Amino acid sequence: MSHTFSFQNVTIRNRQDLSQPEWDKFVDTTPQAWLWHQWDSQDAIDTWPGKHDLSFAIVDADNRGEILAIMPLHRLDRPFFGVIKNCILESTGGLACAVDLSKKQREIVQKAWLDYLFQIADRENAESIDISLTPMSPAYRGADCPRVNPLISSGFLNSSTQTYVIELSQSIDSIWDNMESYCRTHIRKAEKSGVTVREAKGEKDLETYYELHCATYHRTGVKPHPLAYFQMIWEKFVDQGKARVFFAELNGKVIAADNEATYKGAMSGWTAAGINDVIPGVNNLLHWKAIQWAIKNRYEFYESGEGFPGEKSGKRKGLTDFKRSFGGALYPYFRGRLLHKDFLFHLRDTIHALQK
Repeated sequence: MSHTFSFQNVTIRNRQDLSQPEWDKFVDTTPQAWLWHQWDSQDAIDTWPGKHDLSFAIVDADNRGEILAIMPLHRLDRPFFGVIKNCILESTGGLACAVDLSKKQREIVQKAWLDYLFQIADRENAESIDISLTPMSPAYRGADCPRVNPLISSGFLNSSTQTYVIELSQSIDSIWDNMESYCRTHIRKAEKSGVTVREAKGEKDLETYYELHCATYHRTGVKPHPLAYFQMIWEKFVDQGKARVFFAELNGKVIAADNEATYKGAMSGWTAAGINDVIPGVNNLLHWKAIQWAIKNRYEFYESGEGFPGEKSGKRKGLTDFKRSFGGALYPYFRGRLLHKDFLFHLRDTIHALQK
């Protein structure tokens, strides 16, 4: 169905003014949206300290409030020195428009979107607006993937990175052969050591996962996410088939876990946890089992995750080497930033530089 409207007919509605069924139905139908656009994803993010949901929709006021586009958006409070009020606006997923808008209609919607973003930034006194487009959205993967960051045309600075993606149309043997040899060796070693993998289910496994999560974050000196966040993941995603959690066990004890988001024919790493000094190859085995599950269930893509091939040392290099070892190709991870309060942004950069 095509849309007919003028700029005067376009209006903004906060997410909470809509119903979850109409919001999620729109997410299901537009190729620019993925799991991170869904209603429950916004509620899950809202459990994080310092995060506040500002998500909204652009609707056609003259056509029963039909949704033309949606925008997941959160305010992240980042006070200077812990006391001076400051924030940034973040969107994981970015603007998702109705699939049948004409070029002119899309321009009208995008203007309304950008104008409202600046209104929010003014109201919240935000230093910047940061947007990342989900690589597993059908509009940004495979043959449909744009060659240029779509955010640039709206005035965003290009802050894109890249992510490793495996196309699952290949045979399972080809995917195995495309892995780096040390990755295959690690998988075999973990299996020979007696490590087994099963899917996590139920409240008891949630408790186990959260214990692993807290141990992982405390070990790395980072504050754990709240339990409410993982309760949302379990109840709204795992239990509804929108995520799969794989447990690695040794002698009946869970030693590592891998949480994978699953939606629209794609699987993507979401969260992970594990105890220290685990058997070598455990995480390789977990990801391999996730890939096998995706192939068996006829998924089209598996995203190993964001990588930084230029890193020469440090934690990011280690993570990049791990993700690359599964043989995926580099896909663009489109990101963009609008500086709203240049002074605040550059002040934060200066403070960070002095603290290093």
